[in-house]
This record gives sequence, C-alpha cells and structure tokens, in this order.
Amino acid sequence: MRHPLTRFSQGAQRLVIYNANRKAAEQTLGVDLIYFHETRDSFVLVQYKRMTRQGNSEWRYYPNSNGNLQDQLERMRAIDEECAKLSLETDDYRLNSRPSWFKLCDGNSILPDAKKLTPGMYLAREYFDQLSARANSPGQAKAFSRKTVERYLDNTEFAELVAGGWIGTSGYESAGVQEQLEVILAGGREVVFAAVTGNTPSKSQRLRARREGRATKRR
Repeated sequence: MRHPLTRFSQGAQRLVIYNANRKAAEQTLGVDLIYFHETRDSFVLVQYKRMTRQGNSEWRYYPNSNGNLQDQLERMRAIDEECAKLSLETDDYRLNSRPSWFKLCDGNSILPDAKKLTPGMYLAREYFDQLSARANSPGQAKAFSRKTVERYLDNTEFAELVAGGWIGTSGYESAGVQEQLEVILAGGREVVFAAVTGNTPSKSQRLRARREGRATKRR
C-alpha cells in the first residue's frame, strides 16, 4: 500500500511528511506525528486531539471526555522523563528540550495530509498537564478553547520553533527517541513521520521570505 508524501519547502530547507498507520507509534510513544530536524538532530512528538463545537460556537476540547488520554499522557511523561535523564549541559540549546506536545485541532481533519495544516492550538505536554489540573478545580472551565487557554502556539509559531531547532530533543535525548523508533520499525510497524531537511534559513532570511510572501498576496 502506498502512503502519500506531503512536501513543504522554504529556501534550501524542506519538510517532508510521511503519512502511514499511526497506531504503532501512538501505542509506544503516545504521539501521532514525529518531527525530525536533520540539521539539529532533534525530535518533536505531537499528539493530535480533535476539538468539537455545536453550531457556530467556539471549538472546544474536553480532556475529561477522552478515555485514552490518561494512558497517552503516561507514555508521553515517561518519554519526557527519560529524555530529561539523558540531557547534558553541553547539548545544543533548546527553549524546551522535552519532545512531547499536544495539538488541539479545529474540525474533523487533524493529520497534516494536505498543503495547509489544520488550524489549532499547540501546547507543550507540561503545559497541558497544568491546564488539565486547573480544569479539574472548582469554578474553572472544563474545556480547552481559545477563550479559556490564554497562551498557545499557532501553526506559524510552532513551525518557526521546529524549523529553527528551538524545541525538541538534543544529544543523547535524540538517541533515546531514535532507539524507540527503531524498535517500532524493526517490528515491521509504521509511523507518521515528518523530516525537516536542508540548511536552516537564518532569522533574517525567514523574515524576508515572509515579507515577500505578504507583498505577493497583495498584488
């Protein structure tokens, strides 16, 4: 069975997404999509969750209504804790070196199998835990939405951090995640995998490309 490849490019840098059976990776790592940054030798693991709405109301995600969430969280915490044990002060710097993230997605299509990523909110796993604890407190909103979650990353912000190598594993942490993936693949199972390859554009190059893109749209 053929699995589609989706390609994005920015200068010399490319993002290739390989869509396959996500079940094996989700059961092993608690994630749906695995990003690998070739230049920075970095992994970012993203668990996708679908938000719902009634009529024209805002999109909402109810963590307490998801029966699989706790098992997935346990696996994500385990991989984050293992990566923390492997980290060294000499590793390539990260704003957040823990690999596990959530994406709360609008609508029915949640995996990036098209040229445009589904709108949604990216939350680091630790931040997701904090929000979940708050949601279980008396008088607090029980759903995550753009109104109840004050801070989150959108597609552009998250993509910038991944492309720049500012988030994700480094050093022995990356080696630990790679070992987990090799176990999956050695068993003939499949994963949803995205590889960032090529040289990373500088900050000035990314800003110039963004300005030029906006100017092109206005014409």
